[in-house]
Amino acid sequence: MDILSTRFCAMIISASLFLTNFSSALAEEQSISNRMMHYRAVDSVVWAMPMLNFKQFRDGHRALGVKQNDIAYHTKIQDWKFQTATPNNTTPYVNFFWNIKDGPIVIEIPPSADSVGIFGTLMDAWQRPIDDVGEKGRDTGRGGKYVMVPEG
Repeated sequence: MDILSTRFCAMIISASLFLTNFSSALAEEQSISNRMMHYRAVDSVVWAMPMLNFKQFRDGHRALGVKQNDIAYHTKIQDWKFQTATPNNTTPYVNFFWNIKDGPIVIEIPPSADSVGIFGTLMDAWQRPIDDVGEKGRDTGRGGKYVMVPEG
């Protein structure tokens, strides 16, 4: 387990211990600083999940030889062995790890055909949506090209 995962696990354990102590005490007896600490513990766990999830995907793909700007397609539906913070056992994942720090890239989404197509969202490493693609996305299943550019 690497240092980031270890720190995240320690943070979850600390937060859960804190939450246990927090919930066992009466709310009237708690100070404002205790309540603030409680909310910060919960926020820390919630806010860390997207980056931890991204890191787990990235590390897993890297171990299989997937490099930057490659496409990783899961040929099987995931099960309990699929180690990620937000598993989904109904969707075959297609992951892309683009790096635009050296310049823009073009992403081409093929059109849908005969009930087969791509449905998804282009997201950054914090799982913030950039744009929806596919049948329900901007291209409405007709396919399209998306240009990703670095800031500035």
